[in-house]
Amino acid sequence: MKSFLDSFKDKLGQTAEEIKAENRNTNRESRQRLREAEIQLQQDEKLSSQIDEKTKELEVLGRKIEKVQSQIDGIHDDYGSNLDMEAELRRLNQMKKNYEKDFENQKKKNWPRLQNKQRT
Repeated sequence: MKSFLDSFKDKLGQTAEEIKAENRNTNRESRQRLREAEIQLQQDEKLSSQIDEKTKELEVLGRKIEKVQSQIDGIHDDYGSNLDMEAELRRLNQMKKNYEKDFENQKKKNWPRLQNKQRT
């Protein structure tokens, strides 16, 4: 009987056991690809939230810079004596420089790193 079946093996095609083994391998590979896709999605979501957070930080610093600049622009209206006005102007200019420095540092520190992560 076995020799009879072996002679027709090519014509009969795969055995049920062979088909089941292939299906198990295919299912295992599909589950692995699904796990990898889920991990990639989590990483992308984390990166997106980091980018949003850093964008908000930069926006806050930008608003602070604008606020100080508007105070500098309006200082002539608020102060009567020249000494008071000059002191306040120096203070505001220094504050503006500090905010601008913080803004640039944040940008240099975080944006290239986040953009590199986003590309990968």
